Amino acid sequence: MTRRANMGLRVQRDAALYALGLNPANVRWDHRPPLSVRPFIEVGRARRYTPDENDPRYIVPLTPENHDKRTFGTSKATTVGSDIHTAAKVKRIEKDEAEFRRRLLAKANGEPRQKRGRMKSRPFQKRPNSNV
Repeated sequence: MTRRANMGLRVQRDAALYALGLNPANVRWDHRPPLSVRPFIEVGRARRYTPDENDPRYIVPLTPENHDKRTFGTSKATTVGSDIHTAAKVKRIEKDEAEFRRRLLAKANGEPRQKRGRMKSRPFQKRPNSNV
C-alpha cells in the first residue's frame, strides 16, 4: 500500500470555502465584532485586542459585495448598521462619557463649574397680524 501525501492547510481551507459556495480567490475576511469596537490595551506600539484580532472563531469569510455592505453600508445616503457607523458612534459616546467624567471629578474636587457651550436661541420672526 502506497502512502499518500498529507493534505496541506491551504488545500483544506480552499475546499471548505468551495463547500460554502465561495471562490477562495475573491474571499474577503471580516472581523466580527469589528476591530474598531473591540476593547484593547496598548503594549508598546502595538494593540492587544479582546478577543485577539487573529482568533479564527471571530473571522468570517465573505464575498466582496457582502463585505463592502457590512463595512460601508447599503446606500450612499446613510451608513446606519455598518461597521463605520458603529465605530463613529462608539467614538462619539466615549468622547461624551470622558467629558462627563471630567465634569464629575471637577465637581467632587470643588472646582468652579465651567459653562458648556450652548446654542443661542433666536427669536421668532415677527409677522404682521393678518387677523385684524
